[in-house]
Amino acid sequence: MRTNKVAGAAFAMALMLSPVAAMADELRAVSTTNVGDAAEVNKIEAKSGPGGAEVKTSSEAIKEHADGSVSSSERKESLKSDFTGTSRKSEASSTMVSPDGSMSSVKEEVRSAH
Repeated sequence: MRTNKVAGAAFAMALMLSPVAAMADELRAVSTTNVGDAAEVNKIEAKSGPGGAEVKTSSEAIKEHADGSVSSSERKESLKSDFTGTSRKSEASSTMVSPDGSMSSVKEEVRSAH
């Protein structure tokens, strides 16, 4: 019986010290890439619990072009599921700045629920 108590205590201690077990209901990750005249940042966040689950992703990029113009883009997506159903949201935007200072922007947003 003492062996079971020791094994149980060791298992409980391992769960408390394990970062994976401690964060089983939440995950966050970020990656950054720099290549030449471009930079990109990607993020992901996932959560789950008694109320449901949600995943969010985002990507941001900036790039300098040979003609002297600069462009930036951003994309976000989220998916949420709970007792009421599933909903999804997607957003994308981009901006271009020309060497003469003129600027153009585009934004798109899509939402859906099931």
